[in-house]
This record gives sequence, structure tokens and C-alpha cells, in this order.
Amino acid sequence: MKSACLLLLFLISINIAAMGACKCVQADPMETTHYGGNLAIVVQEVRTYRLMRGVILDQRDSGINNVLVEVFDHPEWLLLPYPQFKEAQLKQRRIAACKTGRNGRFRFAGLPDGKYELRASIEGGGWDVTHVYVMIDRNHRQGSKPRLSVEMHLGT
Repeated sequence: MKSACLLLLFLISINIAAMGACKCVQADPMETTHYGGNLAIVVQEVRTYRLMRGVILDQRDSGINNVLVEVFDHPEWLLLPYPQFKEAQLKQRRIAACKTGRNGRFRFAGLPDGKYELRASIEGGGWDVTHVYVMIDRNHRQGSKPRLSVEMHLGT
């Protein structure tokens, strides 16, 4: 890891445990993804989860405030090559959105079973957007509390 590159650790804890106190804030319906970096970071999670919640942390494990976290349907576009992904992306619609509170936490309760794109972006320019392909099945049984870790960083 280069010291010149500020890295944020984006931990999404999607598990079967009871939902803790979440201090996320309703996002403005007109606010959209904050593009500003020169990369898109795409992660495909291979596990299936029962619910979606998480925390966005910096490298010192402090929660980051005001990160826009969005959930979209039709995540298939993330796995397609250019130019096919452009047409597939047009089918997408945003299902839910929130902004992290002071503690960096967010959650989306009651999502029906299905495949989703979880997208995180930060206002202020220069940040790369993170896209995560996630499958939800509320009847899925898991023995542990898996965590999905995604690095977000400033574009160069």
C-alpha cells in the first residue's frame, strides 16, 4: 500500500445477526452517485446473505460520516464487458439510499430476495466509486458472521 494514497476501508457486514443500532440518514431523493475518481471498483460477493448492513471506516477504524450508500436492482451490468454493460445498466433503478451517520453505519432492512448492486460514493470529488454485487435470500442459513471488505480510495 502506497503511503501517498489515502485508503478507506469499506466494511460491509451482511449477516444473520440481529440488527444493531444504525445511525444512517435518509438520502435526498435527488442526490445521485458521486463520481469523481478515475476508477470504478467492482466486487462480486460469492456468498448469499440474509440482510444488508454495514459500516464505512477509515484506515484508523473510525466511522466515516456522509457517505452515500445506494441499492440498485439489475446488478448484471457489473459483470458485462464494455460496451454491452452500457445497455444493461439502463435497466437499473435505485431501490433505496441512505447516508452514513457519524458512526459510519448504514442498513437496508426488508429487501426482498434477489440480486443487488450496493454502491458507495463520497461527495467532494476525487473518490472512486465502489460497486458490490450482492445476493439476498432471507431464508439462507449461515453459521458465521461473514464480512465483505472493499477498499475505497482517492483517484490519482
